[in-house]
This record gives sequence, C-alpha cells and structure tokens, in this order.
Amino acid sequence: MTRSPAAIASLPTTLDVVAPDPLLVNGLMALADPTRLRILAALRLGHESCRHIEGYVGIHVSDLARQLGMTQPAVSQHLARLRQAELVQVTRQGQFAYYRRNEPALQRLAATMTTL
Repeated sequence: MTRSPAAIASLPTTLDVVAPDPLLVNGLMALADPTRLRILAALRLGHESCRHIEGYVGIHVSDLARQLGMTQPAVSQHLARLRQAELVQVTRQGQFAYYRRNEPALQRLAATMTTL
C-alpha cells in the first residue's frame, strides 16, 4: 500500500511525538549506571529504616560508601551526577552533607516513562 504525499506529510514527526523533557533525558542517563541504581536503593532502604528518627535529614556519604563497599570519593561523584539529574536532594549541616531520594522527581520520571 502506497501513501499519498499529503498523507505522508500529515504523519507526526519524532519531535512532534516526544518532546525531550530534561528530567527524562538526564534521569535516564543518571540511572544508566548500576552503581547509581545501588545508591538510590541504599537511600530508599536507609530512609525506610531511619525516617522515624527525630531530626532525620538523610544519609551521610561516608555511611553510603561503607554500605556499598566503595570509597567516599567514588560515591560522591555518583551522588553529584544524581544531584545534577535532580534525583537526590542534599541537606548540609555544617561541613556534613546528607542525601535522600527526591521522590517527587523519581515519580515524575516514572510517569513520563509510561507516556513513551
């Protein structure tokens, strides 16, 4: 079956179908690394076990490093990438940084994925 030039011209282009959402692009690139997936999982588990503690703001990078069996600089680099993608949030208290998942951004990323 051949299509007329008018029918072909009326087909949506790729750019019409999928507008690149920065959260989607950056989020998927950040999630493409298995170590970053492990970090997000560790943050979820840490939050579930500690959120009842008064004053809980997140998990310190050295605790994540110890839990994951990695060096602190390596974990910090991965956290920086997750932070750039807005998938984690950081709370600074003095010289210490505490990380937690950005649940609204992760939910928005998951919802955006279902529209592809």
